[in-house]
Amino acid sequence: VRYRNAEITVTVTSPDNTLVGEAKTTLSAVDPITRIYRSDPLLGPNYDVALTGKYTMSDTEATFRAVGYYFASLPTLEWRVNSSLGGNDKDITVRSTGSGAGTAQLQLSAKDTAHYQSAESRLSVLFGRTSGGLGIFGL
Repeated sequence: VRYRNAEITVTVTSPDNTLVGEAKTTLSAVDPITRIYRSDPLLGPNYDVALTGKYTMSDTEATFRAVGYYFASLPTLEWRVNSSLGGNDKDITVRSTGSGAGTAQLQLSAKDTAHYQSAESRLSVLFGRTSGGLGIFGL
């Protein structure tokens, strides 16, 4: 067991000790995590679906949003595309150029050096491929 639960008890009394109140709660420690979300230009980030594994681009560009959870303070973000630094913003936009198809490796690292916390997410972005089927409107 890496961490143990901590039970916190708070007792409050009035100055004359006639009223007493008490509450208890249990805190569980968790490791920080990062998530990558697709960010639509019109609708914004889709926080309902975290992207994992593979993502197929349906257009020539896609924007992704980085979110760190369970960090003690706001982490420093770092994006990498095929091991090359892609930026430190919460969003990154990737574009395919030319007519070829392929896969790009997208990596997100988040660090809170003051609290010795870090987390990482990876995503394979497939580009230049067609879905092969007709959409809902036959387009």
